Amino acid sequence: MKTPIKNSVKHFGLTFLVLLAAFIFGAGCTTQPKTNIMKKTLKNRLNNIVPFFTILMSALIFECGCNTSRPASDPLADFHVSSLGNLDSNKAITDDYKDYIQKLSPEEKKYLGPVFYFEDGTGQHAVRIETDIGGKDCWYHILFYDKDNKRIKVIKYFYGRYIS
Repeated sequence: MKTPIKNSVKHFGLTFLVLLAAFIFGAGCTTQPKTNIMKKTLKNRLNNIVPFFTILMSALIFECGCNTSRPASDPLADFHVSSLGNLDSNKAITDDYKDYIQKLSPEEKKYLGPVFYFEDGTGQHAVRIETDIGGKDCWYHILFYDKDNKRIKVIKYFYGRYIS
């Protein structure tokens, strides 16, 4: 069974690597004898600091470069899950989300996940479709509908990565 890796695990791993690098390459890690500490040149000090900053910057670039446009807050926060029977009884929304799925790329359709139907109590609806690209990257497609069952907005964002 596949399980999503949470962002906190990724952040913990990167924090651990940065702390390990700080311990290994940090201040006080010198090959100079203690009698020559006062005689260190700027070059020797940079030689001790550069590896630490290289690892730190690599970790920051890696972490920032891998994040995609995940919404700052949950776009379905004001909605609650509703029965798929309610979705199937709403022909306009059912036809629209099935048409949306047909227009997805073949790669996204290959690992199509569950479809959830949401309502917010004011007559608006949402459909969340999960797709897995390459069987590893989980993406959410959220289709929002107004009271007249017309699609008003689509949000697509990266949710997580699966490990096998």
